[in-house]
Amino acid sequence: MDACTFHPDNAAVEPCEVCGRPLCGLCLWYTTDGHRLCEAHARERLADGAQVLPPETYQEAIDHSLRRTPAGDDALLSANGEKIYRGNSIDLNALIAAGLGLVTLASCCGGAYCLPIAGLVLGILAYTNADRSLDARRTRNLAAVGMGVAAFMLLTVLAAIGFYMAGILILVLTGP
Repeated sequence: MDACTFHPDNAAVEPCEVCGRPLCGLCLWYTTDGHRLCEAHARERLADGAQVLPPETYQEAIDHSLRRTPAGDDALLSANGEKIYRGNSIDLNALIAAGLGLVTLASCCGGAYCLPIAGLVLGILAYTNADRSLDARRTRNLAAVGMGVAAFMLLTVLAAIGFYMAGILILVLTGP
């Protein structure tokens, strides 16, 4: 098998369907209709409005010997050895859901009554789409935190409103 055009130490797994250059798993981009491309041709397709998925989307499928980090560690490392957070929009939804849930909890609902609903919706969306994220387990965990805290706060707000309304109803029915 040929060596990768951009990583000569890695074996190529597929050629680019446009230019034919051999590519390893770290360089192979996919269109949603299944075309395999190098980065240059993937960027051209993106500019034309096509949906293209970067190699990181398929990190689990890349042979462990081709990964940019030590075996068993899915995070990329910076030059000084620190882990770099990598994610896509689904990971970001889960992170926002967890953040909104925690902010709502910390604010004790001080004028932020819509935050639990937003956190719950984003958490549900992130959890149901976790398989399309770069790290499905992390996304599910963050989404679960966001949904749990947001649901707790939403129930707390609804209970407070219910008690308030019940108090008013008792005052109206019993009179002064």
